[in-house]
Amino acid sequence: MGGTKNVGDPEGKDPREAKRAYEAQMVRSAAHPVRVKALSMMAEGPTSPKEIAKAVGKPIGNVAYHVHALEKAGMALLVEEKKRGGAVEHFYIATTILDEESENLSAGQRRMLTQMTLQRVIVDAASAVEAGTWEARLDNHLTRVPLYLDEEGWREMTDIYKRCLAAVLDAQARCAERLDREAKPVFSAMAAMLLFEMSGEPERD
Repeated sequence: MGGTKNVGDPEGKDPREAKRAYEAQMVRSAAHPVRVKALSMMAEGPTSPKEIAKAVGKPIGNVAYHVHALEKAGMALLVEEKKRGGAVEHFYIATTILDEESENLSAGQRRMLTQMTLQRVIVDAASAVEAGTWEARLDNHLTRVPLYLDEEGWREMTDIYKRCLAAVLDAQARCAERLDREAKPVFSAMAAMLLFEMSGEPERD
């Protein structure tokens, strides 16, 4: 979370467009536009199935089904519940959120998203190690880089990570387009990027 705003990928593309293409590809197997619309709304801030139902003109029960499917897939996170008369309205956010979009979240909601994402990264990595797929490819990547930064250096780092994220999502969208045209073997992979401020003194050699 946080960082310089409106930074595109190396080709100057908007990272929002790359993220939307990624989200559309993720739900393409279900071939249902409700999920794409739901993710788009939830990326802008906490959104309830009732609000999504109003936007798409569908019954709330039908929309709630799709939202729960996104939650089960780890693409949506329940962050708030509000009492509305005798009912409770549930609010969700998308789990792929750009820096400028995260400003619409409260500190508590950002903390929930961070904790959930870190937990999933740890579980995914552990599963890959246990299954032996982590070592299966010699060109996989794992680095830990302690940094010593001033504010200008931090801004430069966030720019780099934003461009990398946009490029990753754009590459995934291109892959999805190829798979739509051609029958090719596919496999699951996971990309995770971390950049955060540490407490205490920086590590120095």
